[in-house]
Amino acid sequence: MDETENPIKDLCEILENILEHSSGDSCLNAWASALDFKSTNMYQAVTALAGVISLVERCEAAAQHIPGDRELFLKPLKRVKDMIINLNLNSPWHSSSSYLDAATIAGLKYGIYAIDQFYPGAQPEKSSAIKDYVAKIDALLEELLQSDLPDEVKDLFSRHLHALSVALTSIRINGIENLEATLDSIYGSLYRRSESINEASPGNERIIKKFMEIVGHANELASGWENASALLTYSAPLLLPLIKTVV
Repeated sequence: MDETENPIKDLCEILENILEHSSGDSCLNAWASALDFKSTNMYQAVTALAGVISLVERCEAAAQHIPGDRELFLKPLKRVKDMIINLNLNSPWHSSSSYLDAATIAGLKYGIYAIDQFYPGAQPEKSSAIKDYVAKIDALLEELLQSDLPDEVKDLFSRHLHALSVALTSIRINGIENLEATLDSIYGSLYRRSESINEASPGNERIIKKFMEIVGHANELASGWENASALLTYSAPLLLPLIKTVV
């Protein structure tokens, strides 16, 4: 089964785990047990708790995709935030666990269902399309590094493929805005370097064309999330007019 992106589910699993901890033990030990870090290592503790805060923020961003009254989903997330803001690691765990009452946990579980219904990144077929596309990028990157392209062009393409992979991965969390900005940057860079790419084209047409097709299909994704299935096959590359010798 394809992995899907449901940050509220991830958060709920952490909280249900920590609620099983002894109420009389310290908050530090409770979080250490739930997040799997050593309670004697404060760097690990701070890093792990920062990860929880980041997860809550991802939940809030995902909740924006849910139609209707979002307070139903944002209110329990605010309770979790308040718990962390007021956290005293030396206090007994029950001083924090009171934030996670039955209503808060029930609200989070309802949020899990809502995210599965409305959040693009939580839909298996869309997650699968992104996963397959990122795999294509990784494969092309390996092929690119073994190619005979000049180092300047090889480095340029490699940086753009890495940026594209990161943007496509984050689309399941933050939507298409970062992908659109990444593509704008790539287009501008390729246009400015078109002369160098043209000079490198003889003998390297195939690898350059595959790169342009990868970028062109990412543009299809940015133009409409519903077209994600189109990413699984190649079509006419958007950027080939810039690279005359590859047409």
